[in-house]
Amino acid sequence: MARRSFGGLNAPLALSLTALILAVPASTLPFVTLARFGNTRTSTLLSGSRGLWRHHMPSLSTWVLFCGVVAPLLEITFLALILTWWRRDAHDHSNPWVKAAHQLQHWSMPEIHVLAVLVSFFKIGSLAQTTMGVGFYCYAAAATAMLAAWQTFTLEPARVLATQAATPEKKEAT
Repeated sequence: MARRSFGGLNAPLALSLTALILAVPASTLPFVTLARFGNTRTSTLLSGSRGLWRHHMPSLSTWVLFCGVVAPLLEITFLALILTWWRRDAHDHSNPWVKAAHQLQHWSMPEIHVLAVLVSFFKIGSLAQTTMGVGFYCYAAAATAMLAAWQTFTLEPARVLATQAATPEKKEAT
């Protein structure tokens, strides 16, 4: 079914809710501020995707938006739903959120997004004055909470299917 460590279902649920809460300021507060020759520009989480779109790169813009924002948000939402569902002792392994969360794990890459921002921060830092914004720190903390949630609760489809096959079907009263 799932691998659990300390805290049972409470630790990953708390971490996933933390990530969801941090997603709000991460998407609304300034991510990075660049200043050069008296010009200052502040960017948010969505600025990169919008910039790619404006520079006629809609495919890349869509992928950056999906892998850096949409997929992580959906993945952590699905994890919170699964954990809430399972806390109610409804260990139904055919829950559609389980499959959706597992599929999104392959496309959700917030840690890669954080690394890309850090690399660009240091590369651009030699050309312009850069300042990390609160939004970036919230995004990095949300990505860390999300990764920690998955480390404390990992869905393994083979185990879920094996457990489902071993569990007798509940007979409905007729």
